[in-house]
Amino acid sequence: MLEMAMVQVVIGGSRQDEGRRWRYYLAGVLRLETVVRNGLPHGKFTFFYPDAAPAIQGCFENGDRVGDSTYFLPDGGTLSDLKMPPFSFDSARSFLH
Repeated sequence: MLEMAMVQVVIGGSRQDEGRRWRYYLAGVLRLETVVRNGLPHGKFTFFYPDAAPAIQGCFENGDRVGDSTYFLPDGGTLSDLKMPPFSFDSARSFLH
C-alpha cells in the first residue's frame, strides 16, 4: 500500500471538523477528495488511483454512502454497485483521519 499525507482546507468556518478535505499519496498525487460536516464525510467524494485516474465516485450523507457510486477499473471500465461491497463511514474513516 502506498503511504499518504493529508492536506485539509476548511471552507465556510473555523471548525476543524468541517470543510473540504484532500488526501495525497506521498508522491503528491491526489488520493481522496471529499467534504466533511460535523466530522463525518458528507457530500460527493472521489477516490483516485496512484496515476490520478478516478477509482470511485459517489456520495456520503452523515458518514454513510448513499445513492449509486461508480467504480472505475484501472483500464477505464466500470463495475456496477451490485458487484461491490457496501461502503460506509467505518471503511472511510481511515482515509479521513
